[in-house]
Amino acid sequence: MLKNFSVAYDAAMKKLNKVVGAISVTILSAIFLMMSVEILSRSMLQVSYAWSMELSRFGLVFVIFFGGSMLFHESGHIAVTLFHNLMSPKVLEITKSIFDIIVLYVLIMYALYSYEFALAGMHSPSVTRMMTMIYPRMAIPIGFLLMFLQVFNNLLKRFVKFQEYTQEQWDAEKARKTDLILKEIAEEESAGDAD
Repeated sequence: MLKNFSVAYDAAMKKLNKVVGAISVTILSAIFLMMSVEILSRSMLQVSYAWSMELSRFGLVFVIFFGGSMLFHESGHIAVTLFHNLMSPKVLEITKSIFDIIVLYVLIMYALYSYEFALAGMHSPSVTRMMTMIYPRMAIPIGFLLMFLQVFNNLLKRFVKFQEYTQEQWDAEKARKTDLILKEIAEEESAGDAD
């Protein structure tokens, strides 16, 4: 039952990533167009539009938080992998699971506090007075919520892996990992000989 839920949840997260990616591309395209109009109007007409800078800044906030959630799906954030090679695959997965649980807690706290921060902007106008600050500030709790969903997906997949893997599969993964390390060492040595 857990495996079926995990597969369905992972499929939903992949679809969500496509939607979030499409929204991010749309926002980036809009920023590009606004900045192009701003540059052309400044250089040709000596006219500047303050709203374009403000909307671009707000759009970048959305893109940053949406992109962060997409990176969590593939575990694409910058990481120090110095100790990865020293751990067995099983210990590494346990360690990643512990970190994911900590990250889930931190993301919940950030989402709650950032939601309060966003609500505080309900009566604060933006610099150009185009809108209240709640709209751009909502990017933060939405982003943290999306990140939470992705980290939960990674943790769920690890639980299924622990439930299903036999000792032979863990040993095979350890052997594969050792082969990759040896291959990297051989490549480094051959690159060093070429110098």
